[in-house]
Amino acid sequence: MTIFTLLVTLGGVCLFFVCGASAVDPDRVSVSVMEGDAMTLYTGVEMNQDRMMWFFGDDRIAVINGDTSKICEDDQCKQRFRDRLNVNQNGSLTVTNIRTTDSGDCKLQISSSRFCIIRSFTVTVTYVSDSGSSSVVAVAVVVVVLLLLLLIAAAVYYKRQAIMKFIRRQRSDQKDDAEDSSREQTNALQKAPNGTSLNNTDVVSET
Repeated sequence: MTIFTLLVTLGGVCLFFVCGASAVDPDRVSVSVMEGDAMTLYTGVEMNQDRMMWFFGDDRIAVINGDTSKICEDDQCKQRFRDRLNVNQNGSLTVTNIRTTDSGDCKLQISSSRFCIIRSFTVTVTYVSDSGSSSVVAVAVVVVVLLLLLLIAAAVYYKRQAIMKFIRRQRSDQKDDAEDSSREQTNALQKAPNGTSLNNTDVVSET
């Protein structure tokens, strides 16, 4: 079915009529953004017109009159966006640190004494999970555990080397002591037969 839009300016008020029936607005702009990023909705005009109004749903969130602009005049808007809204010189709207609760329909109404323009936007904010940061934490934990295991293995290795060195030193000392004792016994045996042989000779002579 054909859809046509009628924009009429009556006494400075923009009247908007849609004729026909359809579930899709052909002039609607879809905008997708990741949570935490900044999003800008552009007016599509080069110069600031006499009057611009931005709506989020049915709530008016910004009004631009020439060089002056007012953002979030009511408490509900202030509580929802908390200084996250900005408008530039041509009236484009920027939302910083966007949240999933900012998803929805936005509308821009541009009006002057000669014409009236209405632009519609559908904003979709994609939730960003914490899986990325969780993966980084998991990798960091694994690295720390591996480093601890390496330190423990190195400590065990050097401890074992020290024990083996101590055992070898003890065995070497025991061997040296045994050799010294053996030499002393050999020397003693070498000296003992001289006295014994003399005594035996004397005994034989007397006999």
